[in-house]
Formats: sequence, structure tokens, C-alpha cells
Amino acid sequence: MRFVRAQTPIPSDATRYLRRRATSDREGPAAGVFDRYRTRVRARAGEEAEQTFERVLGQLMAYDIFPPRLVRLRLHPGPAIAEGTTIVQRVGIGVAIEAAVRVVDVWDRSHAEKSAPDHRDFPAREMEPDDAGVNSPVRRPDGFRHDAEDRSAGFAYVTLEGHPERGVATFEVQLRGDEVWVELTARSVAGTLVTRIGRPVARLVQKGITKRALRRLSES
Repeated sequence: MRFVRAQTPIPSDATRYLRRRATSDREGPAAGVFDRYRTRVRARAGEEAEQTFERVLGQLMAYDIFPPRLVRLRLHPGPAIAEGTTIVQRVGIGVAIEAAVRVVDVWDRSHAEKSAPDHRDFPAREMEPDDAGVNSPVRRPDGFRHDAEDRSAGFAYVTLEGHPERGVATFEVQLRGDEVWVELTARSVAGTLVTRIGRPVARLVQKGITKRALRRLSES
């Protein structure tokens, strides 16, 4: 983690992180806090569910997830997400915190195929309003009725040395019948002394950025 000007990283900024080791495995730290955020995607006028799914998937694979004024980034090698991609992110306005993550898993599968490792055994830490506007525990759609055409796609990344957090995050778009959903998860602990001391503030920032990403993916 370092403090830099809030501008898009250049290629040499990305190469700085290529030899850095991951600070988490695919499952995340055992003592980590697990967060899950999920919402239904609004289809554009005249858009079929499959088209909505492909549009959001394209957005995920381009890492067009966070508001660009808040998060500036560089993919290496790029231009799209793939297993092994290093992502350098600068979060902030004016002065930004720079840190990096590495993609460790990419998937695109139908419901009939082997499912990706998930965290259904861990309780969700977040509550999100359902379609009726009533707060209810967030559940993976795996608890819903499945159709033959159900499909899910996304990727997971882990933090690298120096990141303010230590853990894993997943970004997934799901086609469930005629509905499209996006789901973001994270399992992490503080990764530096600064974030351990300022954990409450770091958690607020983490949640705020994630909710903005969810809104961007579901309403764009």
C-alpha cells in the first residue's frame, strides 16, 4: 500500500506488483469477515435476459465495476480479466491508496456443470432490501428453483503483499430463468497495521465502495 496521486496507473506501476506474493488463498482467511451483496439487474428497454447477462459479463471482464472517479486501475497484461491478471487499483479522490490483487479463478458455467467453491456455510454479514423493499438475509440463488438455461460467470481475486486488506473477493453475474443477478462477496481481515488500528473506518470504506459497485453493475 502506498499513497499516490489519484490518477490512472501506468504500465510500470503494474509491473511493480508482478513478483509480489498473494496474502490469501482462494477460500480467504479462516478468521475473516464474510460479506455478500446481491441484487437483481435492471434490463434495458427491449433487452432479453440473455442479452442483459452478456452485457454485465462484458462489464465484469473489462473490470468496469467501480465508479472511475473513485477507483482508477490498470490490468496487467490486460485488456480483459483472465486467470493470473494483476490489477493495480488506486482508490480515492485527490490522494489515493494504491494496492494490487491477482485473479486466481475465472468461470462461465451452466447450472448443470460443477459449481465454483462458495461460502454457503458462512453466515452473510450484510442485509439488502428485497424486491418488496423489506430487509431479508441475502441468499445465493442456489437456494432458488433452477432452470436448464441457468448460467453463472465471474472471477475471483486475492490480495497481494502490501494490500490494506488480506483476503479474497468474487464478482459474479447469474442468469436465473428470465432474471439476471449480480453477486459480490469478500472474505477478509485487516492486512496492515494501519487498517488494523483503523478497522471500523476501513470497513465503512470497504462497504461503501462495494455498494457503489453493485449499483453500477445493476443499474448501468
